[in-house]
Formats: sequence, structure tokens, C-alpha cells
Amino acid sequence: MRVLYDSQIVQRQRYGGVSRLCSELVSHYHRSPDIEVGLCIDHTHNEYIDEIERSGLPITDCGKFLGGRRFKGKPRIYRAVRALKKRVHEQERTLMCLKRGYYDVFHPSYYGEYFLHSLENTPLVVTVFDMIHEVFPDQLYDPELIRIKKLLVNRAKRVIAISHSTKKDMVRLLKVDPNKVDVVHLGVTMPTVRSRIRPSFAPKRYMLFVGHREGYKNFDFALRSLAPLMQNNRSLCLVCIGGKIFNGRFPIDELALIRELKLDRQVFIFDASDSELSAWYQGAECLIFPSRYEGFGLPILEAFASGCPVASADNSSLPEVAGEASIFFDATSSEAILRAVETIIYSKTQQDEMRQAGYEQLERFSWGKCAEETRKVYRRAMI
Repeated sequence: MRVLYDSQIVQRQRYGGVSRLCSELVSHYHRSPDIEVGLCIDHTHNEYIDEIERSGLPITDCGKFLGGRRFKGKPRIYRAVRALKKRVHEQERTLMCLKRGYYDVFHPSYYGEYFLHSLENTPLVVTVFDMIHEVFPDQLYDPELIRIKKLLVNRAKRVIAISHSTKKDMVRLLKVDPNKVDVVHLGVTMPTVRSRIRPSFAPKRYMLFVGHREGYKNFDFALRSLAPLMQNNRSLCLVCIGGKIFNGRFPIDELALIRELKLDRQVFIFDASDSELSAWYQGAECLIFPSRYEGFGLPILEAFASGCPVASADNSSLPEVAGEASIFFDATSSEAILRAVETIIYSKTQQDEMRQAGYEQLERFSWGKCAEETRKVYRRAMI
């Protein structure tokens, strides 16, 4: 089987669940004897592709340059040599591959339409990650993305949804035939750990919030909900990882909220690599996941892998991913959020039970399983 991908998402993201999915599939299939992978990519700053190349598998043209050897200064030499030659854009090269008709399946890494007139007879497989823009148009109004997503879903031979919740929303909002949609869950990259460590500069006791915080992520409401708990216990902190950071600080509006609640010395923000993030999870009292909607919810699996208890909203895909290993709450209820967190942080027995349940739930998700089920989707698309 010959599968062609494109570089859309790995050129947009340095980190992120969508580019992680693309990199995991490419890495898995590159090592598979019965799948030939095509990916036109010059060079990238995506951490996951770089991680694959550090492991000894050249993916990019830069990585393959000079026989795939890695050494300091190689990217600079590659750029200098490339500048002497006529450069063909990655998308143009992808279109050339499609027009040749060599590949059995084309699976673009994100929503785009540049390739639609060049598909010829190559079956198109599209992954839909969520329906957030359709569900929250007041917060994420992007009519062009909505239009392209619907166009791709209609043109695709098979459609992959990353959760049953996403499939249900897709069928309802895009009127797609449910029989052409396959659910393939994501995996988790962090190795399972059962010892507990923490970053050396971490607060003694802290809750964790991971990822973006705007709009439907419900950060402001969750912080207001937890404020009484933190005001009564000044040793308890909230650490935020990722999302918008300006010179190591929160955006102005979030800073204003933190100061209004008199939590200046209890709410912190950091950026973190995957290995650093694992340590933040391991040292936390719990992960707070108050989102009003998610297509999947990867931080929940990351928390499980790191032995971190999870307090999660009870909507969309989150119960599907967390199973019985999380304490759930109504994301619109301050009382429910507070009660869920208190249930975890004030009971060591509860924490230990939740860690074990998290390890067990994690066994249902892996990138190997994701790759194998995606391969089956490709086979269906070729029929």
C-alpha cells in the first residue's frame, strides 16, 4: 500500500495534537514493510518530526541530505545548497505526486483544498478532529475553515473521527453519511510512570491546567470557581502549562483576573517540552480539565500516563476518553468544579485509586492501535 501525506500541519505547529497524530502515523508506517509513505517536506521546526529524525529516521529533505547524517550546522549547509537550485514548493510537489497517480490513498494532515483538482482517481481520506468552530461560532468564527471542512468531508472516500462524540456531531452538523465515518482514537506518547517527581522550581502543592485557555476552554470560569479554595489555602497553587504566554507571563486580561481574585502568588504559567510536562503532571495534585467541548482531550491521557488524577468536565468526548478514571463535573457549575477538586486533593486514598484507574484506562489507547485502525480505513477507501 502506498500512502501520501502532506506537510500542512507540521509546518503550522511546533507542538500540538494534530501534528503529533501526523508524525506518529508517518513514523509507524515508515517502519512497516507493507506501507510506502510519501511526504513532501523540505525542513520543519515541528518538534515531533525532529524527534523522529533524532531517532535515526530521516523524514525531511534536510534530514535526508548528505546521506541522513546528523551534525551541527547541517541545516545551514542544506539551506545554502538549496538556495543554488530552483526550489519547488512542498504543495506543488504534493500535487505532482497526486497527478502521477502513484499513491493508493491521499491523507492530508489538515483541512485544505489546494489538492482537490489534482486527486485524479486517488481515494481521499480526511480526519476530522473536532466540530468546535461549528459548535461555538460566537467564539471561533471561521467560515472559511467550516466551508473547507464540509467540502472535504463530502469529497472524501472515507472520513476518520477521533472520537464517537466527534462523529456524532459531524453527522448532525454536516449531514454526512455515518456509514462512511470511522472512529479512530488517538494514542498517548508519554511513557507510563509510577514514581512521582516534580520540577525543582514547582510549588509544593499545585493543581495543573494544560493547553489553551481561551473561550470554550473555560479557564476564567474554572479559576473563579477554585478561587475560594485557594484563598482559604495559600499553599495551594495553580500551574498553567502552554497556551498564550508573553515573556513568561499571562496575557493582560488573565493577569487582571488573577489580581482581582488576589491570587498573584498562587497562579503561575510555564512552557514545557514533553519530558518537562510529564514531570509537571507527576508532581500535581490533579489535572483540571474544565473545557466546554473537546474533540478528544489528549491531556487526560497524558495525565493518566504520568499518574496524575483528573478532574474533568462531563461533556462531549471527555467521558469517552477518561472512562471511569476521572471525577467529572458540570463545566457550568462553580460548585461542581470545586467539589470535584476537593474530593481529589483532600484524600490520598482517592488519589491512589484514581492513579490506578488511570493506568488501566490508558491501556485502551496507543499510537500502535491508532496506526493499525487507520490502516484498515485506508483499505476500505481503496475498495
